Amino acid sequence: GFPKGAAAGEFFHSIFETLDFTASEDAVEDCVNAHANAAGLNDPIMNAIAVKSVCQVLSTRLDDGKNSFCLKDISLKKRFSEMQFFFPINSFSMQALVKALEHSRTIRNIPGYAEGLLRAGAGRFSGFMKGFIDLVIIHRKKWYIVDYKTNFLGNTYDRYSVKALNHSMAEHHYFLQYHFYLAALHRYLGLRLENYDYNRDFGGIFYLFIRGMHPDLGSGHGVFFDRPEKKVVHLLSESFNQCRD
Repeated sequence: GFPKGAAAGEFFHSIFETLDFTASEDAVEDCVNAHANAAGLNDPIMNAIAVKSVCQVLSTRLDDGKNSFCLKDISLKKRFSEMQFFFPINSFSMQALVKALEHSRTIRNIPGYAEGLLRAGAGRFSGFMKGFIDLVIIHRKKWYIVDYKTNFLGNTYDRYSVKALNHSMAEHHYFLQYHFYLAALHRYLGLRLENYDYNRDFGGIFYLFIRGMHPDLGSGHGVFFDRPEKKVVHLLSESFNQCRD
């Protein structure tokens, strides 16, 4: 029932960017009200919905296939909000990027997605890749990428099933987005962690469609997860001409 649109997305992003996930519900309410005032969303009913929704998101278990945890388990010292990346691209190749994506089990299950990128019209170019990752967290010595989405997919939780999320991920090119994030974080960890090993140190990528999340449903609704194989990461680096094991 919360309003749709870019303003709502920015509102929730600002909350998750600044909120201490381990804080009490009263602290969540204070954070919501502060950002509501800044965004001009001064509706007590909507604010109450936002508080309840944020608490539900923080309490929903995220499953990486081996471990599960909630955002409320992550302290401030174990997270990097709006992590900026900026790295050189010596020679970007869309064909090489598509080759990398074709080795992903997740992308192979989305018929025609990788091939469709070749029609995007992006030729070879050199320059820099710059962006921000909503959230990077460390949990049990593993690093995770987290992105919040406020997309409205329907009025019931079944509209946020894994199948529905895959469709939205493809439609908005979030698959492509998180592979750029992965390339950036992989490069960062390789520079900053001693003896960095992708298979040991990287936990995966969560895209959280927060309108469809609820603690009773766990990762079955509103939560997209992927952990590309190491070969995909290596081929991604090659597509930027930034080879790194």
